[in-house]
Amino acid sequence: MNLAPAAPYRTRFAQIAVRARHIVDSNLVPSTAAVPDWPTRLVELEQLWSTPPPLRRKRLAEMGDDALCDVLVLAYLRAGTPYALWADTPSGFAEDVIGTPSWSRKRAILDATVQNPQVAAPICFGAGKTEIAVTLAIWHIAVHRPGDAFAGVACPDPQAASDIVVHLAQLAGRAELPGSASASYRGWSDVSGGQPMLLAAAMCAYPEEGGQYAFAEVRSPHLLVVAADAGQHQPLQGAAIDYIVPGSGRLGSSRLVAVGTPSQLPGSWFEDLAGRPGTHTVRMAVADLPPATKEFTGECTDCPPSHEQHSWGAHVADPGWAERAIARYGPAHPYVTSHVHAQFPTAGQQAT
Repeated sequence: MNLAPAAPYRTRFAQIAVRARHIVDSNLVPSTAAVPDWPTRLVELEQLWSTPPPLRRKRLAEMGDDALCDVLVLAYLRAGTPYALWADTPSGFAEDVIGTPSWSRKRAILDATVQNPQVAAPICFGAGKTEIAVTLAIWHIAVHRPGDAFAGVACPDPQAASDIVVHLAQLAGRAELPGSASASYRGWSDVSGGQPMLLAAAMCAYPEEGGQYAFAEVRSPHLLVVAADAGQHQPLQGAAIDYIVPGSGRLGSSRLVAVGTPSQLPGSWFEDLAGRPGTHTVRMAVADLPPATKEFTGECTDCPPSHEQHSWGAHVADPGWAERAIARYGPAHPYVTSHVHAQFPTAGQQAT
């Protein structure tokens, strides 16, 4: 009996981007002038770069495979990565390249990173917060020239860090991204997973409580820090993240995105971050998920083929779950406030 896992789902864009990378890396096309009909393709590339993301993605989808490959080859030669055309659309990268679903509120969270250097995303239970954190890290690395960008995923504990590493491997493997990921539970020392995943260094870390300067040595012209499971970060763990976020006086551009379900206790680091001036907050409650909004997210490609065909929306919390939680705990319970409505509980709320 063959028990080998099925090959990962790979989008058309991911397949052609890999083809474009191989063409350049093997020196089959060493320069712009070696691209077939390069003046026309170069004009197309420039027009695509200046086109808003929704229309750009539509035009890319309408291209034939050879024309698309030529454009991605030119992007690679010009920008150092064939994924540069998704640099301003994390949600587009998630859908087109990684092949994971987005809906309106998830797109708002992913794309807020482009326009806002500091984002807080309080998310309800069962809404894929780990996938969002990992998607942002992979996108940030992929759309920059190798060596120009660094993505750090800060986790509150070793188990969360381990989960992030697994998700990094799964999602980056779907698009056959090159490079490797690193995991460290005590600072940023390199413990390579040795799996082909990312274009450059993406690191997952667990700063011990009290390690305010755990990330002090991180240097990159384009730095993204994603605080995964942000509701569980202790104050001094948050201080380690604050050390390298926007406004810290560091050279280059730095961005912070905090993603997670709010803590049931008031006064968390996540709550403080969401309330700071300059923080852009995008909330995702159960009412914002596809089962409630009726948004179509496409068919699930993660489950084994033997499973009954179903939509992506079957894997997130639905209104029925929210109603059961409210009936069990009461509408004013901190669990309902944080896990159903993605709000931060107030000091007056108590668990009963």
